[in-house]
Amino acid sequence: MAADGETLSGIPRMALDTERFDPADRLPAWQAYNEPTIEIDAIEDWNTGFNAKVTAWRTDRTLFTKLSCHPPADMHYSLRIRPTGHEYLVLRLGTYGAMRGLLGDGPVSFEQGDIQLFDFQKQLHAISGGVDQISAYFPYDTVGYDPRRDGPQITLCADSAMGRVVTSILQTTFQQLDTVN
Repeated sequence: MAADGETLSGIPRMALDTERFDPADRLPAWQAYNEPTIEIDAIEDWNTGFNAKVTAWRTDRTLFTKLSCHPPADMHYSLRIRPTGHEYLVLRLGTYGAMRGLLGDGPVSFEQGDIQLFDFQKQLHAISGGVDQISAYFPYDTVGYDPRRDGPQITLCADSAMGRVVTSILQTTFQQLDTVN
């Protein structure tokens, strides 16, 4: 795998910065980094100018990621989640950019400042001009999610009362993850 890994105070951390690669190797490096859990299909050729940075921390069955993905133009892509033994919900805060597309059979959109909780087992077909986001991935059973009962996504505005609470929790968590020695 083309990534750096280390453990900070017992919290496993992985990182990848595609700027380390020649432009033609950046998308394949990104796909290889994500290969264990996510299959990414590029609908367009992203090799010219594509850049992505990700840092991920895993604690027990919860995953935290900080992502910055910036193609030279709007990118069309499809994500499929590989079976991992756990079904995940994602809680993410967008700090830059936007995305729109389909999550499973329904429409999905994500704007800068949105907080989104969505079922990561659903296939995502999307278009984006680049995003920065922080995310926490939780197994269904840790949050009581049941896809037969609950909808595949919820979006909160970061300026709402609940949005401010969730934003604060996510930002504080990532500040701590960034500084753990």
